[in-house]
Amino acid sequence: MDSYRRILGAGVLGLLSVFTLAASAQEEQETKAKKRAALFLGALGKGDTKALRDCYAPKVLVKGGSELLREKWGLNPDGDPQKDLELDRDKLLEGYMKLIAKAGDRWSTVWSRILKEEGRITFSNAKEANAPFGGVKKGDLVVTVVPGDSDDRFVYVLRADAKGQWWVVVEGADY
Repeated sequence: MDSYRRILGAGVLGLLSVFTLAASAQEEQETKAKKRAALFLGALGKGDTKALRDCYAPKVLVKGGSELLREKWGLNPDGDPQKDLELDRDKLLEGYMKLIAKAGDRWSTVWSRILKEEGRITFSNAKEANAPFGGVKKGDLVVTVVPGDSDDRFVYVLRADAKGQWWVVVEGADY
């Protein structure tokens, strides 16, 4: 009977170890994702498109209604700003260069406030696919930015690739 208890106890301890390792691996991935998101937001706040290039995936889904889908930025060949559009990273960054240049000093002023004020940025792990919107996969990191006192929201979705590197893969931002 004692040997049975020892075996059972060892099995339970082994199982707990596996769960603990899995939980710590998940926490490590969350920490990596949040660090990457902070790097991305810092580059965005500075308007540093060279640094942003290292944060975006090669293809990015820009959600319908986003500012960058408006005709004046030249990114949307179909012209319907309400439709989602997948863009190459470099094409997306061309749009950001124009947008940041047009905003001028206002860009850094607004983003400086966003990055400093408590509660303007939240992080959540997607618990299911397509939530809060299409293109999101379970396990993605969803970064929501509240730029001001209105109901505007900028949403950036980061996803890990096969090597565990986190990239911005979806965004919806009406600047």
